[in-house]
Amino acid sequence: MGKRPARLQEFVAHSDTVNCAHIGASSQLMATGGEDKKVKVWAVGRPNELLSLSGHTTPIECVKLDSKEEIVVAGAASGSLKLFDLETAKALRAFPGHRSNCLCVDYHPFSEYLISGSMDTNMKLWDIKQKKCIQTYRGHTGAIRVVNFSPDGRWVCSGGEDGSLKLWDLTEGKLLYDFPPHTGAVTSISFHPSELLMSTSGADKVVKVFDLEDFKTVATTEQDAHPVLKADFSPDGSSLISATAESVKTWSWEPVRLHDGADAQWGKLLDFAIDEHDKMIGVSATQSFVGVWVTELAHFKPFAAGGSQNEGEVGGGGGNGRVEGEKPNVGDMNVSNVSCEDELAETMHKLKMSAEGRQLRRELHAAKDGMQAGRPPTGNAGPAQIVQRSASQPIVEEKAGVAQRAQSAVPDLAQQLPPSRYGGEQREDKSGKPKGLNIADFVPGGEPTSLLSDNDIIKELLETHPAMMRILTKRASDLKVAKVFWQRGDMKGLFDSVKRSGDPAVTVDVLRALIERKGGAAGAFTLDTTMIILPLLQKLFVSQYEEYVELAMRVCSMLAKTFSSVISENVKAPPTSGLIDISREERVKKCNECFEQFLLCQESLKAVETKWGGRLQKEARDLDGFIERAFS
Repeated sequence: MGKRPARLQEFVAHSDTVNCAHIGASSQLMATGGEDKKVKVWAVGRPNELLSLSGHTTPIECVKLDSKEEIVVAGAASGSLKLFDLETAKALRAFPGHRSNCLCVDYHPFSEYLISGSMDTNMKLWDIKQKKCIQTYRGHTGAIRVVNFSPDGRWVCSGGEDGSLKLWDLTEGKLLYDFPPHTGAVTSISFHPSELLMSTSGADKVVKVFDLEDFKTVATTEQDAHPVLKADFSPDGSSLISATAESVKTWSWEPVRLHDGADAQWGKLLDFAIDEHDKMIGVSATQSFVGVWVTELAHFKPFAAGGSQNEGEVGGGGGNGRVEGEKPNVGDMNVSNVSCEDELAETMHKLKMSAEGRQLRRELHAAKDGMQAGRPPTGNAGPAQIVQRSASQPIVEEKAGVAQRAQSAVPDLAQQLPPSRYGGEQREDKSGKPKGLNIADFVPGGEPTSLLSDNDIIKELLETHPAMMRILTKRASDLKVAKVFWQRGDMKGLFDSVKRSGDPAVTVDVLRALIERKGGAAGAFTLDTTMIILPLLQKLFVSQYEEYVELAMRVCSMLAKTFSSVISENVKAPPTSGLIDISREERVKKCNECFEQFLLCQESLKAVETKWGGRLQKEARDLDGFIERAFS
């Protein structure tokens, strides 16, 4: 498949015009709504409906699947909302309240709340359990076209037909900020997955990026030839993807830069989503027909790993930006030929340094200037701190300013990692087996002959085992990414990068470095990081390497002893009623997730007891018993 979006399928979805569609979190399920007053649910790639849901008496204006893809909510021209259970195919709830068409709806990220926007200019917050509206937000002077919760659930942003953009504080129930408007209707709102950034698109043919720390405009793209139908951040937050009726483009911001683009023929694009394989799934509508499109973002910069692109105008007829010039393929590059400046610039781009705060970016540029002048960069970035905002602002983890950072330098991650994979002497464990890669998988069979020179042996290894170099190159790259988060003290970002690497050896290196660092690993472990670490430990429990299993049990034991009391208390706590307590809801959700992961760890420990004997078997049995007692 080339860069241009390919139509996967097209079929008659409704008996009348299709008005709306939403692709679920898995990118495998989608819901549509139409003038025929029906909501239909489809498996992406199949033309036959899974469900046809009736209940509304007026045309469907908006649909949304919940994050678990168990419930779909639909807003209608009458102003009412209905929730449908996908398992029973029956209506669960009805929420009448809006005086005119309900045009948009969104689910709260972790609580049972809905937010809806209407042509009546009002936005309403609904409690699904209590079956009623608990807050009405007034302030728009025209129809509300888009609503979206922030990832932490404390804010909601609304966009109007008149281009207005408003940010609301959920707990305070009031307007927090009025952003500079679009000059046309707002078509989409998207929050960055991990940073305080928000993107919006509009019928004025531009995409805007806002900084939610100081509420300033970070970037505005050049005007396209057509209205931008939707813009969204990539799952890792490194890029911004925009779509019009005739094009798809990838961007970076601050400074705003068009990376790549391609023509598209989808017309009225209703929604798109990006799956874990960097495939962009889009759904379009033409009267009663629905089209499903697939775009391979791996062919687009910056998703393309060293892909070659000739510099020139981007397809799609929009904007005046140009595609980036061709860059060397990093995977084929001799490391010795890469300058520190190029390496830093590439790392900054991949990690999206521009999204990490003004002060941090100035420090990185200072480090880059130091490299150019031949001075080694100084590492003074301390751990991330919790900053308490005013009552009208959410509590989030932010990067501290220079004056607030710890005075002592954070240890260099690379210096604490086992040198066996990256040069130097091979360190061995007590069993005499080298750590990390199994050399037997790469060394040619048979005894080496004394007639072969060192150069001949090296040549034979490289020719016979190119996979070895690919593994080591990727592993080194993953550790460079992890090192940047380490030096900034961003532990959640660190473990997210480890998870994305998918390499157990990277997991082991980072965990060992944390445990062995001065002061221990206590500061690195929170409920947020524990939710990420526990699934990684489960993979280490089934490893063929004794060292990996031993380290996994050590970390699991530390986490269980640290958080078992907090998790048990919240899991067993009765549900609250009355006023909204967002922080408590969030904490309970995290504790429930950690509890489920500890139970899965118990199952993995039983497999360890069966597979290994001696000391490992005893330690696994002891840890299994401790978890059982702690959470009983």
